Amino acid sequence: MSSPNGKDARRLRSGVTPSAEAVAVVTRAVESTLADPDLWQVRTEEAILRRYEKAGFPVRSLAEVGETVPVAVADKLALVGARPTALPRQLRNRRRFRGRLEEEIVQLVRAACSPLVHNGAVYGYRSDRATAVPILAGALDPAFDDEPSLILALARAKHEAGLFTGVRLLYGDFNAWYLNRVSRTSRTAFRERFVRDHPA
Repeated sequence: MSSPNGKDARRLRSGVTPSAEAVAVVTRAVESTLADPDLWQVRTEEAILRRYEKAGFPVRSLAEVGETVPVAVADKLALVGARPTALPRQLRNRRRFRGRLEEEIVQLVRAACSPLVHNGAVYGYRSDRATAVPILAGALDPAFDDEPSLILALARAKHEAGLFTGVRLLYGDFNAWYLNRVSRTSRTAFRERFVRDHPA
């Protein structure tokens, strides 16, 4: 998996410890969201299969992708980054979720799983909680690969609300930064799995 900015990773590892209450809120949000089976539905499956058929690789299901579609073709359908969030929208989101941490984390994790599930499907894989957690955590820091580290890093980032503001021009907002990281990290993870499972 590709690494986030080194300074950001160190901050998420060693920043001010969030309160026990914040950790409990983030824990509830993450666990309830990841337990939702609807989260893992591949809503872009038909579009992916149509794109492969149009490219000359007719496949009837995601299970056939690995045996039929070259990795270079799959790469073209993968999502490799989220669009930057405009400053006015960042400010609206902050006002909307002020004092509503659990709701914000639920929305953030659900939004992050959308490109993750899509990228898995592009390479012929269906995502679930077990495959998603290392990606969701690793997007924050490649040293993270489990649910406790994911929860603590999200709680720490939200505890230090201004941590990412102004750090980078395009992804100054933490939520936008994180969605971009999950998109890129999931693409790398599923691509590497595809190459391992289907060597040329």
